[in-house]
Amino acid sequence: MNIRYKSAHYFTLSHPLLGSGLRNYLRLLMVNRFRIDPRFSLKFIFSFATVLFWTPLRLIESALLYRKINRTKVLAPIIILGHPRSGTTYVHYLLAADPNLAYSNTYQVFMPRIFYFFGKYIGKMMDPMMPKKRAMDNLSMGAFKPTMDEFALANLSDASWCNGFYFPKNIGRYFYKYVSFSDGGYSERERYKRSHLWFAKKMQLRHPGKRLIIKSAATSSRIKELLEIFPDARFMHIYRNPYETYRSTERLYEKILPLFGFHKVSNQFMEQYIIDSYRDFHLKWFAEKHLIPKDRLVEFSFEDFTSEPLTHLTNAYEALKIDLTKGAINAFKEVASNHSAYQQNKYTDIPVEIKRKVREHWEFCFNNWGYPI
Repeated sequence: MNIRYKSAHYFTLSHPLLGSGLRNYLRLLMVNRFRIDPRFSLKFIFSFATVLFWTPLRLIESALLYRKINRTKVLAPIIILGHPRSGTTYVHYLLAADPNLAYSNTYQVFMPRIFYFFGKYIGKMMDPMMPKKRAMDNLSMGAFKPTMDEFALANLSDASWCNGFYFPKNIGRYFYKYVSFSDGGYSERERYKRSHLWFAKKMQLRHPGKRLIIKSAATSSRIKELLEIFPDARFMHIYRNPYETYRSTERLYEKILPLFGFHKVSNQFMEQYIIDSYRDFHLKWFAEKHLIPKDRLVEFSFEDFTSEPLTHLTNAYEALKIDLTKGAINAFKEVASNHSAYQQNKYTDIPVEIKRKVREHWEFCFNNWGYPI
């Protein structure tokens, strides 16, 4: 692993917490004991000033929508499951092309408290300033592209895995409190559930009559909680060769921690976190997977899905009893065709010591999914 901090990272002004509520932002600072590296001061000052700037709009939208959001019922959503870097984004992009489904886009998850009335204007302002490709895998991105809900949860409360991106020295705290919940109690679980349900209700209010697509790289470790929030949800789970997932996850953190983090962490620290969190993530997944009714879960490997995405999606819709229209099929074909020219990152051999740790701690995943160890 090779996390490199460049001088440009100290002057990056765009940050996912720009849309946080003031109370939530202050809470994050206090919980993390104001551990801001002085070199990232400009990033911190700009994000805090922006949070203050948006406060009047948040108050207006909250006052106008409070009762409507509370009264809204979420239709049976489709929840995409899978560890980070397992192919969940590709599944998300394909499903988002279905005109009968609704997805959260970048400006909505970055500005969850003001997107309903002001989102289109914010999106038009954000889009030209955003990179056209994601730093970790070169997939297309933009203000109107599908983006995981987890960023919205970080702007609503501290009950989000993404807060570990911003305060990486405490990334383990966020994982074990709000993803696996092994270090969290009733209050942590309820805080997460309230945040996720509130955002889903607001998205449903914005898209009446459509199923929501819910995607977060933390969801596979929250099955019990997700079923309590969305008891009639449908699930699609994608998994990938653990060796490939390890290398791709390394790249994820190499790219986003310098961009989003308010302080630095060492390569060794993150390598151990990846090993431990992946293991505990999947221990909880395999322990709770049986809670999902069999007719509401489909699973496929990354390798199979990327080779025949249309076949797997068609089979998934049929298994989950979701209506598949001709318009959706044509939209899937277009996205798959555009993706065919996409070049996946190539990963060199894993260092011997890391490979030993992967085999030792992740062996049960190799065995469950049939990958050679």
